[in-house]
Order: sequence, then structure tokens, then C-alpha cells
Amino acid sequence: LAEAGYGAGRRLSFEYSFSGQSDVRLVAVALQSMWRGIGADVDLTPADAQVHYNMLRRQQFQAAWAGWYADYLDAKDVLFLAQTSSKDMNSGLYSNPKFDAMVSQSDYIRDPAQRVAVLEQAEQIMLDDVAFAPVFYAMSRNIVSKQVRNWIDNNVNIYRTRYLYLDRKNADV
Repeated sequence: LAEAGYGAGRRLSFEYSFSGQSDVRLVAVALQSMWRGIGADVDLTPADAQVHYNMLRRQQFQAAWAGWYADYLDAKDVLFLAQTSSKDMNSGLYSNPKFDAMVSQSDYIRDPAQRVAVLEQAEQIMLDDVAFAPVFYAMSRNIVSKQVRNWIDNNVNIYRTRYLYLDRKNADV
């Protein structure tokens, strides 16, 4: 901060906007405490999720939380958010032609190992540019009784209940 001209006489201060969900609020408070520890004054600004994401789309924020749940198992499901062409999803208006080209190129690579390598390089470019600061990874925890049959856990956390049933004969519960 000192290199950027901030210190005792000139403190860095900014607003951190976030959706007011419980986990997000906990992370925001923790970040505020960490930023305070390095000499930054941060005002937390919670909002209803719909209001918050509308502010992100309009770029009406100084620093903000933006969450994303992968809906398919591929690195591009997250990396596309930083592509220049993603417009509404690219809240920070990040733009790097090399990153964009690599993510687009990955669509045409048939060799899975080569595709992963290209996407990893693109990800590193984005991280080196500090386009985003990944700070929190949400997890889904499913507690399912052993009596529930046909439950198949999956990475995208979508469960079809059509084939589920209770086996009340199962005494291991």
C-alpha cells in the first residue's frame, strides 16, 4: 500500500458489495478484518441477491462478491466468465486478447490433455492479471438416509427425485 501512496496519512478506503446470504456475509466480514489488518478501511454493503447482481451487471461497485456454481464439469464453465465477449457475466470488464483466444481455442482441441493444458495456461493469465480473486469455494453437503434408494451423488448437485424411494426395511439406519 505504501508504494501506491497509502499509509497513516492517507488510508485506502473502498466499498465492498455483496449479496446478503449467510456464507457470503461471513466471508465479507472476514475479508474486512483482513483488509483492516493491512490498513484499508472497508465499508460492507450487503444487498438482496437480485439487487446485488443487477449492480454488478451495471458495474456499479468498487469491489464486489460474485459467486458462480459450475453447472457442468469443465474448466470453461468458470473461465468463460472472464472472456471479453461474456458482457453481463464479466462484471469487472476484464479483457485480455491472449486469454480470450486461448479459451476460444479450447473449443476446437480434441485431445483432452492438450485442452486442459491450454485452459490451465488461460487460467494462469487471468490470475496473473488479477482479474478475479478467488477467496471462497462453496460446498454442498448432502445428508441422505441409508433408506433412500437410487440416490446418485454428482458434482453439479442436481438430483432427480423421480427414481428415489424409501426402503423402510433397511435396519441400518
